[in-house]
Amino acid sequence: MSSQKFGVVENRVSAYRREAEGWKSDHDLAMRCMDFESLLQSGLSSLEAIHSIDEKWRLGVRSGKTQYDSEDEQAITSLYECWSSPRERVSRELVEFETAGFVVEYASDFRAACREVAGILTDDREFFKGDALISSCDNAIDAHGENKCERWQAS
Repeated sequence: MSSQKFGVVENRVSAYRREAEGWKSDHDLAMRCMDFESLLQSGLSSLEAIHSIDEKWRLGVRSGKTQYDSEDEQAITSLYECWSSPRERVSRELVEFETAGFVVEYASDFRAACREVAGILTDDREFFKGDALISSCDNAIDAHGENKCERWQAS
């Protein structure tokens, strides 16, 4: 074809062809992102199930309806560890989708869940240290001594 005679049309056809070639990869990436959002939703749902088991067991032990068993406690901890095991890989993929310009549904909930589970899996001696915590603890002890605390009672 002669570039001068049909140049405008050639440019439009070339632009269309480039757009069509890019569309497939953009579409595939968008579909992968949707699948990834389903993965995050599934992970959050499974974490809710772990929380439910954990809460029922702990409330049962606290109320005396359930006998404390260290194997039960370890099994629950293992569930949290299992949930947490793909965290780094999933977090990297999340960043990749966001870097590509996607607003990933469940992203903030997933990040909050990761922080929560990390806290659950952190040994209390490690978790409850630091100057800010010591100050908060001192303030709480003072408030308790001055009868400024609300009495909490399990129902």
